[in-house]
Amino acid sequence: MNIQQNKPAETGSTMPAGETEILRLDAEERQKLWKQLAAEAERYFVDVEELSVTPPMDPEAIRQNLASFRFDEGVAPAEVTDFVVTMLRKYQVQQAHPMYYGLFNPASSTMGVAGDFLAAVFNPQLAAWSHSPIAAEIENHLISTFGGLFGYDEAETEGTFTSGGAEANHTALLTAITAHFPGFSEQGVRSLRGQPVFYVSSQSHHSFLKAARFCGLGTGAVRHVPVDSKLRMSAGSLADIIRKDIRDGLEPFMVVASAGTTNAGVIDPLQQIADVAREFGL
Repeated sequence: MNIQQNKPAETGSTMPAGETEILRLDAEERQKLWKQLAAEAERYFVDVEELSVTPPMDPEAIRQNLASFRFDEGVAPAEVTDFVVTMLRKYQVQQAHPMYYGLFNPASSTMGVAGDFLAAVFNPQLAAWSHSPIAAEIENHLISTFGGLFGYDEAETEGTFTSGGAEANHTALLTAITAHFPGFSEQGVRSLRGQPVFYVSSQSHHSFLKAARFCGLGTGAVRHVPVDSKLRMSAGSLADIIRKDIRDGLEPFMVVASAGTTNAGVIDPLQQIADVAREFGL
């Protein structure tokens, strides 16, 4: 079967009748595809421990497999699904494997898969509240609830979901610099009195360097604090560096502590670091 089919548009379809349906299958074909996907998902969860935890590092073999696809002719949904599943079972770290102990790639959960499926089907758009009021309110409800769990006043807790740690770090940096330098939001870096700097552990995620570039601060604004023998940020060294930077005319505005570093999963001495930040008004 070729997925480029000339069929009448279904009721509710936004495509005119008779146009080629490349991505929108009819009800019968959709049901076949859903069954195939569900069967493959169940097979994966059942026999993942029989797969290799790590993939073979063979880019040439992967490229040869991909080269078999041509974009001037259609491929049946079942065929392309089989291909993708086969490739993922072989050429990917298998996070669901019981011998996988990686830090940042958690195994899929049943409800996580269900949630992703529903999000893909309904495709809620959160750019404006009116586009998907329920999705926007779900976000608000979860943000305030988790804020309460962290000790914040739920009624005053606001935020947004992010795509991951890098976007979250970028958001934190923008929030901190805007709070510390009121003119930054409107006038940007030209409103700052001097070179702004913020402090991270030498074990921190490199996305802070990227965030500093995005915000126009440059990587020179990122101050790396030494760690102790357990790879935790040294609160004493942090205080010393901040004092020196202030004497040198720099403008400290934020301290970043890690509750699980990228390299080793180490938790910095959060309370001690918070005390230092509070001492200097950061």
